[in-house]
Amino acid sequence: MDRTPPNFLLMLPSLRPPASVHSTGGSISNFYMLSDLCDLARCLVAVPRTNAEPLASQKKLDVKYVPTPLSYPSTVYLTWDYWAWKYCNTVKINEKPDVVLASTAAIPAGHALSRRLGSLFVPLCRDYQNFFEAQNKSLQTKTKNAILKTYHNRRTTRAFAQADRVICNSEHLKQRLKGHFSLDDKISVLYPPIDVPEEPVRRLPKSWEKLVIGYITKGPHKGDKLISQLANDNQDLRFRIWGRRPPCGLTSDNVHFQGWDAKRSRIYRSCDILLIPSQWDEPFGRVAAEALIAGCTVLTSGRGGLSEIINDSYFHVSCDTTESWAQALYRVVGTPELSYEKTLSMQERASTLFAPNRHREQLSHIVQSLF
Repeated sequence: MDRTPPNFLLMLPSLRPPASVHSTGGSISNFYMLSDLCDLARCLVAVPRTNAEPLASQKKLDVKYVPTPLSYPSTVYLTWDYWAWKYCNTVKINEKPDVVLASTAAIPAGHALSRRLGSLFVPLCRDYQNFFEAQNKSLQTKTKNAILKTYHNRRTTRAFAQADRVICNSEHLKQRLKGHFSLDDKISVLYPPIDVPEEPVRRLPKSWEKLVIGYITKGPHKGDKLISQLANDNQDLRFRIWGRRPPCGLTSDNVHFQGWDAKRSRIYRSCDILLIPSQWDEPFGRVAAEALIAGCTVLTSGRGGLSEIINDSYFHVSCDTTESWAQALYRVVGTPELSYEKTLSMQERASTLFAPNRHREQLSHIVQSLF
């Protein structure tokens, strides 16, 4: 006899269609995970400031919107606490979730809610900046958030310790979480699915005049300043940059800003080599995986999960200087056959590791392991 599908309540910080210019690697991964989960369970998702209608109409998904959090980061926790309190007091007995799955700032509230409802609790961690790094630069903001941040970090630690299962998106992040929260074997790696079409690896042009260097700008932490300096110092190289707005500091004529292209595979086809000089330890690195599967050569800082995707140190630049990046660029482009063979090998691995059907199988296994 078939078992009744379980009820899942998902508390997510963002859920945007992959084509949105506002989407991030985490929000895209959430979108596809929820799409697959809807085939395995009945899902209710709580999200702030987002557009879930495309997925809701496709999967008959029940969506509840959380009020937009106030400006200070610490109030995001309070917003989730208030939403969880209201939900707990209004939910009907037959609608209570079997599993509460919460991500990032919603983890403390999700844990408290699961205990009140008697549900299983699963934290989903795609990003660790809330747990390991202080992102606030303003002294005033740091001071205002200090007490609440300490309080909520303690709640987060308790939530991970009492979780029934923990899901993260890379082996790199798994090791960071295990060390920080002293987790045992209850943590699972669920690699995000990569949806761009697989294409043959393209050989780098032998002529520097024909070489097109690509970069996707998402903010200073992705390496905007370094790219601007690299382009300004190397006028003989051609750059194409995609994003909402061009990086600050660009003064040269060898850079063509393309705006945003919702069809991301078209971005990767429009350049010969993509630079990813991330200035922080990427939890995963979706852009690197997408570009690799789309047949593009990728040069990265190798930080965090990036080294798990671009797993050949030949394509890593360990020093954040324009001289180091220029030298690495000339090395990779100057050995086109070697770069081609290495990229081909990495693409074969990535196509298997990040395949959508593998994601569905892994997610199904995690769901089954909860019951």
